[in-house]
Amino acid sequence: MLTIGNDILNLSDPENSRTFTRKGIEKFFSVEEKKNAEKNLNEYPYQKLWTLKESIYKCMLKHGFRLGFSPAMINLDFQVDRDMVRSRANLNQIDYFAYCYIEDDFVVSLATNSEMSISRIKSFFVKNENLDLYTRIADKIIVQNALESGEIIKTKDNIPIFITDSGSKYLDLSFSNEGKYYYVSYLPELMDVSDCKYLIL
Repeated sequence: MLTIGNDILNLSDPENSRTFTRKGIEKFFSVEEKKNAEKNLNEYPYQKLWTLKESIYKCMLKHGFRLGFSPAMINLDFQVDRDMVRSRANLNQIDYFAYCYIEDDFVVSLATNSEMSISRIKSFFVKNENLDLYTRIADKIIVQNALESGEIIKTKDNIPIFITDSGSKYLDLSFSNEGKYYYVSYLPELMDVSDCKYLIL
């Protein structure tokens, strides 16, 4: 089962900076991660690692992980690739692949359990206005992929998913919210609902 996760962090929000005090860094990141970050990541090192871990965690939830988010439980093996940081982690015998980069005032991170699929993930920002957010996101996905129709619903575990009107196909997707913005990522491949293990309504 292919899954994706995403995360964003607003660098201009002072509240986000408070997470990355010395105490927070000691708590959330391993000795090896800190050593690697200080050596290779010049700009916002721990913000990048945090979003990588968060995006991987969202994939883990779809594979049945039920504990709350704890950054320390995800140990990243990562390297710098031009303007991106690419990482890998193995949890519960599943390999996860993620990368992050800076876009405007945000650190943006994407993750999946398929290394070949990560380059195919599509993403966009949407402003959280009074209009129906899910309908606006679904409409954009429909237009981008020339689909006839579909809707976004949430499973009983609060995981969003795009379902075609026939109910037989789905797109795996992930949301992240920072202030008035949502960051939406999805894998543009219709898959059989019968193969979706986390789709419990």
